[in-house]
Amino acid sequence: MDPKSGITTHREPNYIAIWVVLVAALFASVGLALMEQKRLAAALIFSLATAKAFLVIAYYMHLKFEPRFIAVVVIAGFLTLTVLFLGLLPDIVHVYGR
Repeated sequence: MDPKSGITTHREPNYIAIWVVLVAALFASVGLALMEQKRLAAALIFSLATAKAFLVIAYYMHLKFEPRFIAVVVIAGFLTLTVLFLGLLPDIVHVYGR
C-alpha cells in the first residue's frame, strides 16, 4: 500500500503467459471434441471452459486484486454459470452423445 495515496498497488500479471494457457486450453477443447466418448468429452470440455472463465475473471478482469465483496458477487454469478452448465449438459449429451 502506498502510504501517501492510500492506494494498494500490485504487480502486473504476466498476460502473455495467461493468454498462452487460454489458447492451449482452446486447442485441448477442440481435441477433446474429436474423442469417441462423447459424454466424457462434453464433461471435460465444460471443465476446461470453467477453468478458462476463472482465468479471465481473475486476471483480465482483475478480480484477484479487488476487495472481497466484489469477489463474492462475481463468485455468485460464477456459481449460476455452473448451474447453467450442469443444466445444459444432459441436453448436449443427449443430442451429440450418440
